[in-house]
Amino acid sequence: MIDGSKQLLIGTKLVAEGISIPNLKMVILTNFYPNILEFIQIAGRLREAGLCHILKGRRRVSSWKHPRLPLIGEGCLATQVRDFYNLELASRVNPHSGCCGAVITMPEATRDLLRDVRETAATVGSDESFRYQSSPSSNSTLANRLPFRTVEAKRFKTNFHGWEAFSDVFKFLGFTGSFRESLFLYGVDIHFCPWEVFTAYGKCKNCLKDRYLCLCPPGTRGKSYRDIAIEILAVHRIILNDEKNEVHLKKIEPYFKDPFPYLDQFYKKKEKFYQKVLLKYYWYLNLLSL
Repeated sequence: MIDGSKQLLIGTKLVAEGISIPNLKMVILTNFYPNILEFIQIAGRLREAGLCHILKGRRRVSSWKHPRLPLIGEGCLATQVRDFYNLELASRVNPHSGCCGAVITMPEATRDLLRDVRETAATVGSDESFRYQSSPSSNSTLANRLPFRTVEAKRFKTNFHGWEAFSDVFKFLGFTGSFRESLFLYGVDIHFCPWEVFTAYGKCKNCLKDRYLCLCPPGTRGKSYRDIAIEILAVHRIILNDEKNEVHLKKIEPYFKDPFPYLDQFYKKKEKFYQKVLLKYYWYLNLLSL
């Protein structure tokens, strides 16, 4: 779980017990009725953005009972939190923060996820064929329509392919002209990438996901996510010495079979990598300008 590959958490009271899962997008609480502090802990699993659902039905009530520690009730969650902490609502502030359908108060990633959840629920709920699916092919179709899969596929396509397909990592970092043309990585997957790195047999050869959970963008002519990860690894090799590169390879072992957390880390530090490569080859850039 710590490699960031898990995005959906379903559980009972254990969800409130400090479980830490990076990149979590959705929490579903079942068979447990939390008090307000437990609910805040549960929602906190989502970090920056996501959806938290409490399934209705017969549930165990929180064992931590106190007259000043109420259970989460029906109605506005933001109001219950404000009342519990005796907070006053600031003027000109939406009283609903991430609840009661106040979509405008949610982060953009959460709004996208909520939209996909609603669209998927409407599609699955109206499609009788989904109720009795058992074959692998049917399950693969259903898996690709799960909202958190759809959001991830869109996010990676936007981040790495954007308005045009990903051609090479140096163009992606922002290098142009003769300097970029001099920084080529032809044959890097054959002659550079260590054995068994970014390789997962029996899965999609382009993204290393199970075939029914493939994140490859359809119709895109750019490089595969596996190839992008290999080029990112090559960039690390360019800026690291032998000793630091060995440490880096050891550190990213959890990503050898799933490169997407590795891609995420690189995207978030894109500007830093541009500066590091520029600093490494600044002397060469000066030669080109002569």
